[in-house]
Amino acid sequence: MLKSFYFPERGDDLICIGNMHTPDYEAVLAADPDVLLTFSKATEEKAEKLPGVDVVFLGLYYPNVTAPEDSSFVQGILKAGYIFNRVTESRDYVEWLLDLTDMLSSQTTNLDENEKPVVFMSNYPYTESTAVKAYATVDTLGQVCILAGGGNIGRNLPGYFNSSSITVDAEWIIESNPEYIVLHTVRYTYGGSMRDDPAQGYDVDDPTSLQTCVAEYMAKPEFANIDAMKNGNVYIIAGDFRNNAMGGTLGAVYLAKILHPDLFTDLDPEAVHQEYITRFLGLNYSLEEHGAFLYPAININNDLVGIPNNSGE
Repeated sequence: MLKSFYFPERGDDLICIGNMHTPDYEAVLAADPDVLLTFSKATEEKAEKLPGVDVVFLGLYYPNVTAPEDSSFVQGILKAGYIFNRVTESRDYVEWLLDLTDMLSSQTTNLDENEKPVVFMSNYPYTESTAVKAYATVDTLGQVCILAGGGNIGRNLPGYFNSSSITVDAEWIIESNPEYIVLHTVRYTYGGSMRDDPAQGYDVDDPTSLQTCVAEYMAKPEFANIDAMKNGNVYIIAGDFRNNAMGGTLGAVYLAKILHPDLFTDLDPEAVHQEYITRFLGLNYSLEEHGAFLYPAININNDLVGIPNNSGE
């Protein structure tokens, strides 16, 4: 569904080779590839069933937002530079990513706990029965909160330092009284389906769905006295800020501007995001006109950051 975005000139030529864990081996062989980049570490069966094809696991799904230099993502990018004869480009990208991370951490690492706004990093509740999670340090979103200088309300929960997320209930959220609530959404699922609401991401230009979903969440009567609700600090962020490896760092850039505008007076998240799209993805795509990634948007000198400027906000 995003083929036309990532590959605008040849999206129609791309083929589906099945599930990322267990691909359609006949379809792979029919494509006659030199290399199969696999999502998981399970490469043995793939190598056996794909004679003549180099099966490579690069670990690109494991970014470590707070310490990217130690991540398999960064090592995978550098290895990919050799595989595709783009060594200089891969090094340029890694250097840019590390510099960006250093810029954020230089301002947030030494903050006292009382200088960190209390943040609830959670998942958007699609239904009444959706399990509500507090994202922890193993998960990208927990790392986003740390890098952006937030105080995660889950930090005192058992398992916070060795879990991706911890299931919590409404009573715990109320007692924790977060100053900010950040809700992560998923548009495209592992199974290949698409959720209509909240509509967000690179192929969405209208933030109406995000606006509606934020309003519905803020109307929850049980949360009426939470500081985040009273002060209008409930945000929905796009799945792109967690579910791709660079996304977490971009999410931290946006969140740092929200949590610490006085520390990051010169930081323009949209400019950083645009540089990534133009310089490293090589795409002709303007964030001033396209994409719904954050709602409510950040207003910087009447420039809407997170949604298109023509959204009528």
